[in-house]
Amino acid sequence: MEDKKQAYKDLLDETREIHALEMAKEVLEWDQETCMPPKGVELRSRELSALSGLIHEKTSSDHMGELLLQAQKQIDNEEEGANLRELKRAFNRVKRVPKKLVQDISRLGALSQDAWIKARNASDFSLFSPRLKEMISLKREIAKHLKEPGQTLYDALIEDFEEGAREATLVPMFSSLREKLSNLLSRIMEKGDQADETPFNGSFPRPMQEKMCKHVAKTMGFDFEGGRLDTSAHPFTSGGKNDVRMTTRYDESDFRPALYALIHETGHALYEQGTQAEHQGTPLGETSSMGVHESQSRLWENQVGRSRAFSAYLLDTAGQYFGRDIVGRNLDTFYKGVNIVRPSLIRVEADEVTYNLHIIIRFELERALINGTMEVHDIPAAWNKKYQELLGISPSSDAEGCLQDVHWSWGLFGYFPTYSLGNVYAAQLYGKILKDIPGLDSKLQKGDTAELLQWLRENIHSKGRRYLPAQLIEKACGESPAESSLISYMENKFGELYGL
Repeated sequence: MEDKKQAYKDLLDETREIHALEMAKEVLEWDQETCMPPKGVELRSRELSALSGLIHEKTSSDHMGELLLQAQKQIDNEEEGANLRELKRAFNRVKRVPKKLVQDISRLGALSQDAWIKARNASDFSLFSPRLKEMISLKREIAKHLKEPGQTLYDALIEDFEEGAREATLVPMFSSLREKLSNLLSRIMEKGDQADETPFNGSFPRPMQEKMCKHVAKTMGFDFEGGRLDTSAHPFTSGGKNDVRMTTRYDESDFRPALYALIHETGHALYEQGTQAEHQGTPLGETSSMGVHESQSRLWENQVGRSRAFSAYLLDTAGQYFGRDIVGRNLDTFYKGVNIVRPSLIRVEADEVTYNLHIIIRFELERALINGTMEVHDIPAAWNKKYQELLGISPSSDAEGCLQDVHWSWGLFGYFPTYSLGNVYAAQLYGKILKDIPGLDSKLQKGDTAELLQWLRENIHSKGRRYLPAQLIEKACGESPAESSLISYMENKFGELYGL
């Protein structure tokens, strides 16, 4: 007897095979970032191009189209409906883009990333700009294929990272954040009551930092049997479920950059490890969006990692690895030292108050690049001007300016706004968590994160792509995504810290 669900089962088999190819591609990209020999770039670019072409071919094949049509007749529950919805969306988007264009952009990504590293090391944007110009041209071409009525070119690219997000809603949200956070920053700067950073300056050998970072990741719930921690120029997380790859970077004169990059990336990794095993390789076994992904990393890094409660645990842990007298064993000193608000040039090391201003700068620049109102050669000057306007400082070199982020080298246009969306989501999620878990602070003081992680597993990690990102946040929090919770959180926390 023929199985009444055969087409749906065949569809999922095909989907899992495509997912396996995507994971293989991610491992190659991780390898390039962490340990690939420098001379391997050209071959790696061809490998990635070949895999991208194969993935595109299978995702948009007539066979896949026929399976989607047949499976449509066999859906009879919400989970299957969510899988089909997301697979149809992927099929329709991929079908519009020529295979050669996908291969070209994948090959260029590997070459462009290599050019970015060389340009960053030399602090010379001109070494990267030719590749970036090629990348933007290809991304604009892809956006033209993907653009739907009522969308901008930039909207078409945002869809790759945050389904349903649009310039029309992001612009007013970011304008509000820009106004309110700039005002908060001004009041903090006028107060002039900054923490003493002297206790954080010293000698913190990398091997001990590595041990401490692994200790903290395990405390948070990261399973090292299903993941690993390495080093890269720019911290990132890749992979999924039982093979999650994290990286951080180390400064032997200050342990904070590595520690908080680690906490951030572990937030990403916990989301991946928390997806449902039985749905691996299908939309229900994937993460919702990059905005939701960022909500997990930012929630752990800031709402948890920079809280007074968890600071008590981190202070004790740092003391175990660097000496019991670290920062005088004073919790107030540590807490203020990891929450210093100060305009700075490097996004990944920015404080909570200024972080979104860094994102807004990138959002405005990449919109202009994709929508055709700015040229690549204008980037350094435009970047420096915006930093002066929003943060009152200007980079002295390209390395600490427009070359600090890897994203554009891989063609990740539309990614940056998801960082601020993640902050918005994180503030709302944590507000609900505090209501649902009485006494959470007392647990965090001891490094007990089990109940917090379980809440995230139940309300976010296990849901896969059952809902659209905004719907997922609304179901978890009981309210639609809005920046007001983030602004209130910032005002309360830093108002108290700085006596505003």
